[in-house]
Amino acid sequence: MVRSGATSMTFNTSTANGEPYEFEGRDYTARTPTGDFNVWYTYSSGWQDGELGEMYRPMYYSGNYAIHGSAFIPPYPASHGCSRLSSAAMDMFWNEGIMSMGTRVLVV
Repeated sequence: MVRSGATSMTFNTSTANGEPYEFEGRDYTARTPTGDFNVWYTYSSGWQDGELGEMYRPMYYSGNYAIHGSAFIPPYPASHGCSRLSSAAMDMFWNEGIMSMGTRVLVV
């Protein structure tokens, strides 16, 4: 997390693993999109069923891609494209107002 041009916090995260997967009869490659985004939708009520699995308190930043809590945050890329954080980190984001609607998300 960067605030005023300086790193203020770091978090363990797991992003896309680059592997192929199938969804609704179509083939895809797991990727995390790069770019400059803003949070456009949030779900604060706990676990949400996503198209590819459950997400904890997600904050969507590009289509169906989100920063969200998960019970499994390995030290390597393992997702279909979202940015997984611990559920405790997502609770902190919500409780302390670290992220909200419109927050900039820069993925490089």
